[in-house]
Amino acid sequence: MGSAAEHQQGGRRQAGLRRAQGRRREDPTLASASGPRNALGQIKFVMYNPHNIYLHDTTAKTLFDAKARAYSHGCIRTEHVLLLAERLLGEGTYPPAADGTVPAAWTPERVKETVASKKTVQANFPKPLPVYIVYMSSAALQDGSIKDYADIYKKDGKVIAALNNVATPAPSAKPEDKVASR
Repeated sequence: MGSAAEHQQGGRRQAGLRRAQGRRREDPTLASASGPRNALGQIKFVMYNPHNIYLHDTTAKTLFDAKARAYSHGCIRTEHVLLLAERLLGEGTYPPAADGTVPAAWTPERVKETVASKKTVQANFPKPLPVYIVYMSSAALQDGSIKDYADIYKKDGKVIAALNNVATPAPSAKPEDKVASR
Protein backbone atom coordinates (compact mmCIF):
# COMPACT_ATOMS: atom_id res chain seq x y z
CA MET A 1 0.00 0.00 0.00
CA GLY A 2 1.90 3.08 -1.18
CA SER A 3 -0.61 5.45 0.44
CA ALA A 4 -3.01 4.85 3.28
CA ALA A 5 -4.66 8.19 2.78
CA GLU A 6 -3.85 10.76 0.18
CA HIS A 7 -5.38 14.22 0.28
CA GLN A 8 -3.21 15.90 -2.32
CA GLN A 9 -2.19 15.51 -5.92
CA GLY A 10 0.58 13.16 -7.01
CA GLY A 11 2.75 16.08 -8.11
CA ARG A 12 3.04 17.31 -4.55
CA ARG A 13 3.91 13.79 -3.40
CA GLN A 14 6.63 13.53 -6.04
CA ALA A 15 7.99 16.96 -5.06
CA GLY A 16 8.08 15.82 -1.44
CA LEU A 17 10.05 12.71 -2.38
CA ARG A 18 12.47 14.80 -4.40
CA ARG A 19 12.85 17.21 -1.45
CA ALA A 20 13.54 14.31 0.91
CA GLN A 21 16.31 13.10 -1.37
CA GLY A 22 17.91 16.55 -1.50
CA ARG A 23 16.98 17.19 -5.13
CA ARG A 24 15.42 20.28 -6.60
CA ARG A 25 11.64 20.30 -6.93
CA GLU A 26 11.99 20.78 -10.69
CA ASP A 27 13.90 17.52 -11.16
CA PRO A 28 11.26 15.24 -12.76
CA THR A 29 13.46 12.14 -12.97
CA LEU A 30 13.75 11.21 -9.31
CA ALA A 31 11.02 9.07 -7.79
CA SER A 32 11.17 6.52 -5.04
CA ALA A 33 9.63 3.22 -6.05
CA SER A 34 7.00 1.87 -3.70
CA GLY A 35 7.50 -1.44 -1.95
CA PRO A 36 9.06 -2.99 1.13
CA ARG A 37 12.51 -1.44 0.54
CA ASN A 38 11.21 2.12 0.17
CA ALA A 39 12.61 4.33 2.96
CA LEU A 40 9.07 5.54 3.69
CA GLY A 41 8.04 1.94 4.33
CA GLN A 42 4.90 0.27 3.08
CA ILE A 43 2.33 2.76 4.34
CA LYS A 44 2.37 6.52 4.03
CA PHE A 45 -0.33 8.88 5.32
CA VAL A 46 -0.37 11.92 3.07
CA MET A 47 -2.14 15.00 4.34
CA TYR A 48 -2.16 18.49 2.93
CA ASN A 49 0.31 20.80 4.61
CA PRO A 50 2.63 23.43 3.17
CA HIS A 51 5.74 21.51 4.25
CA ASN A 52 4.95 18.14 2.60
CA ILE A 53 5.21 16.34 5.94
CA TYR A 54 3.89 12.77 6.00
CA LEU A 55 3.35 10.17 8.68
CA HIS A 56 4.97 7.01 7.35
CA ASP A 57 6.26 3.53 8.01
CA THR A 58 9.98 2.85 7.81
CA THR A 59 12.36 0.12 6.81
CA ALA A 60 14.62 1.19 9.70
CA LYS A 61 12.50 -0.24 12.55
CA THR A 62 15.50 -0.24 14.91
CA LEU A 63 15.34 3.57 15.03
CA PHE A 64 12.24 3.30 17.23
CA ASP A 65 14.47 1.88 19.98
CA ALA A 66 17.04 4.67 19.70
CA LYS A 67 17.19 7.30 22.43
CA ALA A 68 17.58 10.06 19.81
CA ARG A 69 14.74 9.80 17.28
CA ALA A 70 15.32 12.75 14.92
CA TYR A 71 16.65 10.79 11.92
CA SER A 72 14.24 11.98 9.27
CA HIS A 73 14.13 14.42 6.38
CA GLY A 74 11.15 16.24 7.86
CA CYS A 75 8.56 13.48 7.75
CA ILE A 76 7.49 11.50 10.79
CA ARG A 77 8.27 7.81 11.18
CA THR A 78 5.26 6.15 12.74
CA GLU A 79 5.61 3.07 14.91
CA HIS A 80 2.79 0.50 14.61
CA VAL A 81 1.70 2.14 11.36
CA LEU A 82 -0.27 -0.92 10.22
CA LEU A 83 -2.42 -0.81 13.37
CA LEU A 84 -2.91 2.92 12.87
CA ALA A 85 -4.00 2.36 9.24
CA GLU A 86 -6.44 -0.35 10.32
CA ARG A 87 -7.93 1.93 12.95
CA LEU A 88 -8.19 5.09 10.85
CA LEU A 89 -9.46 3.40 7.69
CA GLY A 90 -11.98 1.35 9.67
CA GLU A 91 -13.60 4.28 11.49
CA GLY A 92 -16.91 5.41 10.04
CA THR A 93 -18.71 4.58 6.82
CA TYR A 94 -17.73 5.48 3.29
CA PRO A 95 -20.17 7.50 1.18
CA PRO A 96 -21.50 5.91 -2.02
CA ALA A 97 -19.54 6.53 -5.21
CA ALA A 98 -20.98 8.65 -8.04
CA ASP A 99 -22.44 5.52 -9.64
CA GLY A 100 -24.23 4.61 -6.38
CA THR A 101 -21.98 1.71 -5.43
CA VAL A 102 -20.81 1.55 -1.83
CA PRO A 103 -17.04 1.06 -1.44
CA ALA A 104 -15.89 -2.04 0.42
CA ALA A 105 -15.06 -1.45 4.06
CA TRP A 106 -11.40 -1.30 5.07
CA THR A 107 -11.29 -4.16 7.55
CA PRO A 108 -8.00 -5.06 9.27
CA GLU A 109 -7.84 -8.10 6.97
CA ARG A 110 -8.27 -5.96 3.85
CA VAL A 111 -5.54 -3.56 4.99
CA LYS A 112 -3.13 -6.47 5.60
CA GLU A 113 -4.01 -8.09 2.26
CA THR A 114 -3.46 -4.80 0.43
CA VAL A 115 -0.05 -4.29 2.04
CA ALA A 116 0.90 -7.89 1.28
CA SER A 117 -0.05 -7.40 -2.39
CA LYS A 118 2.78 -4.82 -2.70
CA LYS A 119 0.56 -2.75 -5.00
CA THR A 120 0.27 1.00 -4.58
CA VAL A 121 -3.27 1.82 -3.48
CA GLN A 122 -4.84 5.11 -2.51
CA ALA A 123 -7.24 4.63 0.38
CA ASN A 124 -8.96 7.73 1.69
CA PHE A 125 -10.18 7.99 5.26
CA PRO A 126 -13.97 7.72 5.66
CA LYS A 127 -14.05 11.10 7.42
CA PRO A 128 -11.65 14.03 7.66
CA LEU A 129 -8.92 13.58 10.23
CA PRO A 130 -7.26 16.62 11.78
CA VAL A 131 -3.57 16.10 12.46
CA TYR A 132 -1.72 18.33 14.91
CA ILE A 133 2.04 18.14 15.06
CA VAL A 134 3.24 19.55 18.36
CA TYR A 135 6.86 20.16 19.30
CA MET A 136 7.72 20.27 23.00
CA SER A 137 11.03 20.18 24.80
CA SER A 138 9.31 19.72 28.19
CA ALA A 139 6.23 17.74 29.09
CA ALA A 140 4.19 17.14 32.22
CA LEU A 141 3.98 13.45 33.08
CA GLN A 142 0.98 11.74 34.68
CA ASP A 143 2.66 11.78 38.10
CA GLY A 144 2.98 15.58 37.91
CA SER A 145 6.72 15.62 37.26
CA ILE A 146 8.28 17.48 34.34
CA LYS A 147 10.33 15.65 31.73
CA ASP A 148 12.82 17.72 29.74
CA TYR A 149 13.92 16.77 26.23
CA ALA A 150 16.68 18.17 24.05
CA ASP A 151 15.56 21.21 22.05
CA ILE A 152 16.80 19.74 18.77
CA TYR A 153 15.02 22.32 16.62
CA LYS A 154 16.19 25.27 18.75
CA LYS A 155 12.67 26.63 19.38
CA ASP A 156 12.85 27.23 23.15
CA GLY A 157 14.55 30.62 22.88
CA LYS A 158 11.76 32.06 20.72
CA VAL A 159 9.03 30.61 22.93
CA ILE A 160 10.62 31.92 26.14
CA ALA A 161 11.13 35.36 24.57
CA ALA A 162 7.49 35.47 23.44
CA LEU A 163 6.23 34.41 26.87
CA ASN A 164 8.38 37.01 28.64
CA ASN A 165 7.28 39.85 26.35
CA VAL A 166 3.63 39.77 27.42
CA ALA A 167 1.99 43.20 27.38
CA THR A 168 2.40 45.13 30.63
CA PRO A 169 -0.75 44.75 32.78
CA ALA A 170 -2.75 47.70 34.05
CA PRO A 171 -1.31 49.13 37.32
CA SER A 172 -4.21 47.82 39.40
CA ALA A 173 -3.83 44.26 38.11
CA LYS A 174 -1.45 41.69 39.56
CA PRO A 175 1.69 41.56 37.37
CA GLU A 176 2.14 38.49 35.21
CA ASP A 177 4.80 36.02 36.31
CA LYS A 178 7.79 35.75 34.02
CA VAL A 179 8.70 32.37 32.57
CA ALA A 180 12.10 31.24 33.74
CA SER A 181 14.73 30.65 31.12
CA ARG A 182 17.00 27.62 31.18
